[in-house]
Amino acid sequence: MSFFSRFRRITSTGKYLPFIDGLRFIAITPVVLSHIFHLIMVKKNIPQSHINSFLWNPVNNGGQGVQIFFAISGFILAIPFISYHLGISQKSISIKGYFLRRLTRLEPPYIISMLFFFMVLIVTHKNAFSELFPHLIASLFYVHNIIYGKGSDINTVAWSLEVEIQFYILAPLIFLIFKSNQLLRRSVIVLFIITFAFLNAYFDIYYRTLLGQFQFFLIGVLAADIYLTQKDTNIIKQLNRPLIFVFCLSILLFINYRDSFFSQLLFLFDLLVLFLCSISSNLKNKFLKSDIITFTGGMCYSIYLIHYPLISLIGNKIITKIYFNNIVLDFIISSLIIVPVIFFTSVGFYILFERPFMDKEWYKKIFVFKNKKRKLNF
Repeated sequence: MSFFSRFRRITSTGKYLPFIDGLRFIAITPVVLSHIFHLIMVKKNIPQSHINSFLWNPVNNGGQGVQIFFAISGFILAIPFISYHLGISQKSISIKGYFLRRLTRLEPPYIISMLFFFMVLIVTHKNAFSELFPHLIASLFYVHNIIYGKGSDINTVAWSLEVEIQFYILAPLIFLIFKSNQLLRRSVIVLFIITFAFLNAYFDIYYRTLLGQFQFFLIGVLAADIYLTQKDTNIIKQLNRPLIFVFCLSILLFINYRDSFFSQLLFLFDLLVLFLCSISSNLKNKFLKSDIITFTGGMCYSIYLIHYPLISLIGNKIITKIYFNNIVLDFIISSLIIVPVIFFTSVGFYILFERPFMDKEWYKKIFVFKNKKRKLNF
């Protein structure tokens, strides 16, 4: 067994979908590179007009990896509910268990990272305790976006986690739609996707809320419905082509969904096709399912939690000392230095502070251990 296989993600159902971690890798990579790129722009006072070239779009639009994460969340959360409501699985859904799993799986790494970066900011005197503490409390309760109208002052990328929480809370109600027949539920889902895409294209909806991102979660839900009911059909098999996969990935990287209503619909449709053509096994899935890709994608939560502060810390030290008068070289050299640091730091954080909480019984084991210790002391 390889190192990467040994530390693979633990799932609550015991069923592992490697292509999902492959998609997580595709989501987290442009996010990290985009943040490195935009820090270079800020530190070197590079105007936006210098990077308007079409070839810069993959890194300039890299933040759209967050929308891929939203779709993945919709996909993963929907699967057990769809399986139960459609009779694919006889395992009933415990709402208490659902929320407890979200709490015990996601909260510990989030709280640990937030407290750590809070202390770093205080110790380095970048912020006063009295100034930053209210932002910590708002972040820990996932209301920073709503109260302050911006990402967390402790870790700005946590804005998307607040949106995720909003979806998690509503998801069990949303998934009741799977009690209806296929035509009705898919029509309603598609209608909501188009409606929210339209509203966000033509109205000033705050994007750091579920109202601004709901359509991306629903694309994942729709993909899960098709995956569970039609994954062996000829239509899905026809999508099982590397060229389609590469084409869909290119669209996601090169278009900005915020440009227009049409751009957003194209992005959403393309994201759906990317999910569906990732299901079957072929040459592209050898990439999606490879150990290093699935391991990196599997620890994407750790990477996401710590990458931005690390980029700020390292980038502030090295980017201003890189004297190439060429943005391409600046970006390449900076990435070659920063990305390995992010990767290996994330591996440590993942093994120590994320993976242990993937075991859905971890808190019970702690209580059992404490009870045994008390008995031994007695």
